[in-house]
Amino acid sequence: MKSRVSLFIPVYNAAKYVRQAVEQSYLALSELGIEFEIVIVDDNSNDKSYRFKPFLSKIRQEPGRSIRYIFHANGPSRRENLAKAFEQAQYDILCFIDVDLSCDITFLTKALNLIMQHPVDIVIGSRYIKGAKVKRQLFRRVMSFFYNTTIRLMFRSKILDHQCGLKVFRKEAAMAIIASMGYDHHFVRGWFWDAEFLIRSQKSGLKIIEMPVEWHYARTSTFNFLREWKCIAAMIELKSDLDRESASPAPQVDPQYENRS
Repeated sequence: MKSRVSLFIPVYNAAKYVRQAVEQSYLALSELGIEFEIVIVDDNSNDKSYRFKPFLSKIRQEPGRSIRYIFHANGPSRRENLAKAFEQAQYDILCFIDVDLSCDITFLTKALNLIMQHPVDIVIGSRYIKGAKVKRQLFRRVMSFFYNTTIRLMFRSKILDHQCGLKVFRKEAAMAIIASMGYDHHFVRGWFWDAEFLIRSQKSGLKIIEMPVEWHYARTSTFNFLREWKCIAAMIELKSDLDRESASPAPQVDPQYENRS
């Protein structure tokens, strides 16, 4: 049986990008010849991001290809409500992308082909591995460098880019990791959710491919350093929790990804 895909697109105050993201995603997934669903996860936007909804009626009736909209009234949560939405996934492969398509949709197709053709659990986009091309502000590059370096040193992570907004994973493996993370009702974890997911996945022995992407900075990014600094508390708490846990299998990461067919 062919793999079937549940694609989640998190949205927060990005009304003008939603329809484009849905159209391009729908076309790309259709070209793969698989069954799929696209799930828009609105994290309590106040800019009427829901206005694209009439567009759903035009294509959601096609067999094996649907689009759904989920609204959370308690956001913005960054990743918590997105992860909560994963529980509603209908299919065996889950993935999410940034709504502004900072990473071109063609790389979603590449990531899906990798996970469908190779015995791996997770495929992630990377802006820092060999072959990646990135256009972004110098300040953000510097902050990202220190953030990723801190995580690698603190948790012995083998991942180069924990935060890229393109991630694909097998539902069975991923949901066990997400369940262990729990739901942060205080939204302290913030963007650190991605890193914690990958840290726990490595500790659990899941196999990960880090794939180079072309990435362009989007001014719609909601990242705010002064707001996100509180995730340091979540990092310290996770480090303490992992130190108390029993030994886990060694990480299995393929960080090189060189021209895999």
